[in-house]
Amino acid sequence: MGRRERAEEAFNVDVRSATVRGLRLAAGVGAVFVPLFNFLDWMLVPEHAEVFLYWRLVAAAVCAVCIFASYAERGRRNIIVFGYAACLATSLSIALMVSRIAPGTSTYYAGLNLCLLAIAVLFPWHPKHTAIISGTIVAAFVGPVVAAGGTPEPALFVNNLFFTATTAVISSLSAWAHYQEQRRRFDLSWSLEMRSRDLAEANARLREVDEMKSRFFANVSHELRTPLTLALSPVESLLADRSIGAGPREMLESLHVDLVVLRHRIEELIDLARLDSGKVQLRREPVDLVRVVQTVATAARPFAARHQIMLEVEVPARMAAVAGDANMLEQVIFNLLSNALKFTPVGGRVLVSLAARGERAELIVKDTGPGLSEEDQRELFVRFGRSVGTQHARGSGLGLALAKEFTELHGGTIACESRLGDGAAFRVLLPVLQGAGAPPPEVAAGSDAQLALDFESELQGREPDRARTEEPDDGRPLVLVVDDNPRLRVFVRESLTAEFRVIEAADGLDALERVRSDSPLVVVCDMMMPRMDGSEFLAAVRSDGKYRLLPVLLLTAHGDAYLRDEALELGASDFLTKPFSARELRARVRNFVALRSAQTALSNTNDALAHALAETRSAQARAVRAEKLAAIGQLATGIGHEVKNPVNFVLNFARPSRQRLDRLRGTVMERPDGVEFATELGTLSEAMARIIEGSERIVSIVNGLQAFARGGDARVLVDLDAEIAAVVRLSEATVPANVKLHVELGEAGTVLGSPVGVGAVVMNLVSNALRACRRGGNVWIRSRGEGDNGVIVVQDDGEGIAPEDRERVWDPFFTTRSAGDGLGLGLALVQRIVHEDMGGKIELQSTLGQGTTFTVTLPRQGVSRAKPGWADISATA
Repeated sequence: MGRRERAEEAFNVDVRSATVRGLRLAAGVGAVFVPLFNFLDWMLVPEHAEVFLYWRLVAAAVCAVCIFASYAERGRRNIIVFGYAACLATSLSIALMVSRIAPGTSTYYAGLNLCLLAIAVLFPWHPKHTAIISGTIVAAFVGPVVAAGGTPEPALFVNNLFFTATTAVISSLSAWAHYQEQRRRFDLSWSLEMRSRDLAEANARLREVDEMKSRFFANVSHELRTPLTLALSPVESLLADRSIGAGPREMLESLHVDLVVLRHRIEELIDLARLDSGKVQLRREPVDLVRVVQTVATAARPFAARHQIMLEVEVPARMAAVAGDANMLEQVIFNLLSNALKFTPVGGRVLVSLAARGERAELIVKDTGPGLSEEDQRELFVRFGRSVGTQHARGSGLGLALAKEFTELHGGTIACESRLGDGAAFRVLLPVLQGAGAPPPEVAAGSDAQLALDFESELQGREPDRARTEEPDDGRPLVLVVDDNPRLRVFVRESLTAEFRVIEAADGLDALERVRSDSPLVVVCDMMMPRMDGSEFLAAVRSDGKYRLLPVLLLTAHGDAYLRDEALELGASDFLTKPFSARELRARVRNFVALRSAQTALSNTNDALAHALAETRSAQARAVRAEKLAAIGQLATGIGHEVKNPVNFVLNFARPSRQRLDRLRGTVMERPDGVEFATELGTLSEAMARIIEGSERIVSIVNGLQAFARGGDARVLVDLDAEIAAVVRLSEATVPANVKLHVELGEAGTVLGSPVGVGAVVMNLVSNALRACRRGGNVWIRSRGEGDNGVIVVQDDGEGIAPEDRERVWDPFFTTRSAGDGLGLGLALVQRIVHEDMGGKIELQSTLGQGTTFTVTLPRQGVSRAKPGWADISATA
């Protein structure tokens, strides 16, 4: 049976129990008060009092039977039936009295209202039962009236019926609300009961799991001690052998330190299991705290001296003993002092002071390290907690937590006072034995040599890297190794150095710099590091599109699938879980190097293909342009003679004809009656002028087409300033009145080319500038010399050129002007003369609505290849 079914069954049982209680109360009231109300019968209707007493006694008897039935198991199972019986017996007896006195109009109907209200209040059953009984009572009230065919007082009947029916409705609604409230209370009670039961079961399971965990820690830790001892003993024996060479000795020393670190971690787990199980046996013996502090500090001095840390110890000559366990107190001092040395920088200071403060001994360990934030201080003494704001991240996270618990076992307190950038001070207060002297010397625990080795192993992460010269680039693939543990970096480097050139970084920030400066093919990176861990390093690398495909192999001691999935989402290429073999490491790196090399080769191939495609497109554009130029040449050749000859014929007759008309007009004007005739001759002269202008325009267009198609080869030294001045003189007559022409010649010198070509370039650029300023403005013409080049600048503050048209303005026949206002050959001719004929370049800068600047740069030595011969070129706008 599910939880929902159990809840429903429990609720039904609860409703039956409440109904039993309600029935007993209601039936008891009915059994007592129904016969008792017979005195009203004798007062109001004495003629019916005797019969009514009989009916009342029958109802009371039914109520009494229902009460007795509720105490029987069978009666409780059918409690609803007995509830119906008690209610109906009472209410129907009253209904009989109403029908006997005056059906529908007797004041005894008030008894029915009392029954209806009592049912709603006393019976906590389902509302449908209340509705059934209420309907039955109303029917019993109305039935006699219907059977009698009506009542002599219908108004009074309606009044009584209204109140009885209203009371029935109120009774049913009240029963529904009562039932809902009962259901709500039950659901709340059931939920609390289930939660309490679940919580109790969870607590029981948690206690069981906690006990299993403690037993597991204790068993595993003790089981690990045996192989650890078997490993430490031969290593220490080999180190005692002076005949071992430097290389093997270095490896043995490294192995020895790591085995001692492992022993520390096992001892911490054993202490943790003992604390959780409550099996810590605190030996209450007098402990000379002065001697313990001096012993621990003496063991730490070699490490402090090697790292240039000033270790100061301030202790009194004698002080009262502390009641406790010397080994535990030594561990407290060791953890505090090793923590201070771990975070104190080179050249820093660590102070260990001990003093008596009334009934307590005060121990202070203060350092000049980076300090702790408020957030770090809140997590400082939490098991497995580690500071996030410091530069070191090594350790198990148990040292300070065990120090706190050991201190509290001795009835003392431990606290930290720190600010970021201002170091940290740990204060320990321990109760002293009043009137006790120092304990015997043998009570104080500790071995200087063993404690010194413990400091060396615990603080191994502080050891500086040995000076190593990075290998020169000899063609081997470059691998970056990132880890804050120097010895692990040595292991990884020595595992890879046979096949790869290895560089190192101590954390993620250093690794980012090495990635950008050295561009390694593969990165082998630890997950847990200070300043920037492996996940943050991954995010930083992947945010730079240049290193999107850089393989990153993460080293991790965590087997948590969630952490692995999160790192993979950030872009990790693969994982290698510690401990790992050198062979597997080499295989992974070798595969990534091959993959990266293939990616690089593919990228280079893509770049080459992209360059080839760009060259192909450029050649295609040049071919299209050549076809356009060829078409222009054919067009110019085809129309040159066909157009120019008849036009020249027209001009040869039109020009003399106009001159004759002008002379004839002058002669006629001298005659007194020749004014009208002179006016007609003037009109003919104007028409002839228009014919001449149009014909000359046709010749100009044809000359432009022929010049664009032919080019030239007459190459001489051209004085740029002189050519510009000549063009300006020719253009002065065409400058609009609302445009100002500014000329600034700066001794541009000479270039090798054609005077006609240079003139055509300047004329077309000036013509374009004047047209751009047709609404008024300024045009500047400048020249200057720049080493081996002469520079011409034509600038205007006119309309400017739209961005979409700036590349197309160089195409033949492209123009933004209206039809008939130029062929669009001017800038195409300029580009051909500058680029192809004179080996120069032309630059365009324009802002729509703010003007345009053309900068022409012409080499003084021209171009090295021969060009077609120059022809006379007229400016073509």
